Amino acid sequence: MPCEFVSPILYGDDGLTALRQFILWANQIGAKVNATCGCHVTVGIKSVIGTGDPTATAEFVRKLAHVANQHTWAIYAQTGTGRHESNYCHQLPLETEAIVKRMTRIAGTADPVQLGALALQCGRGIVNFRKAFKGGERGAVEFRAFAGTLNEAKVLHHLATAFGIIRRAHTVKTLGRFDRKATKKHSKVANAVEALRRLWRVLGWVDSTPGRDCALG
Repeated sequence: MPCEFVSPILYGDDGLTALRQFILWANQIGAKVNATCGCHVTVGIKSVIGTGDPTATAEFVRKLAHVANQHTWAIYAQTGTGRHESNYCHQLPLETEAIVKRMTRIAGTADPVQLGALALQCGRGIVNFRKAFKGGERGAVEFRAFAGTLNEAKVLHHLATAFGIIRRAHTVKTLGRFDRKATKKHSKVANAVEALRRLWRVLGWVDSTPGRDCALG
């Protein structure tokens, strides 16, 4: 029987315990995943930036779009072959850069409906911004890139990556180009493994620059 499980909002250590208990239960009842399955991670924006203000939310969305797009290869690499080919978790289109810039320009005067319409134009790709301007506690972003899995270590890695990228987007001061392929100035990586290790360095998990803020995860 095909099905989708959606958790209530989870918090802190208790939420992590509940997630691990669910994975154990799913394995015990013989649940299976295939290529059509995804592991989606939704995070409330206010819990990250401390406010539901539309201007602050738009700026966070702009930075998150940049960080996620710059590390697309790494995000897909950690979840398995072919995930980038799915229509449900595709790479952010290049037009996203102009869309999120417009969000920040009009956020102070636009209503949530206008901002939501712009978020809709970004699609339901590797990161989904459609719920970003729901307001208050409801504003959220959703990571859709990760493949379905019942392996606890993989689930926790995906969760940590989502938290780490969100934390990085919140604290980063200077953004590079939206599309790294368009410039030779930035360091490039040769393969998927190197792309993932580069992401870990950026998040402060391994071999990080001294004094860099370590991203959650």
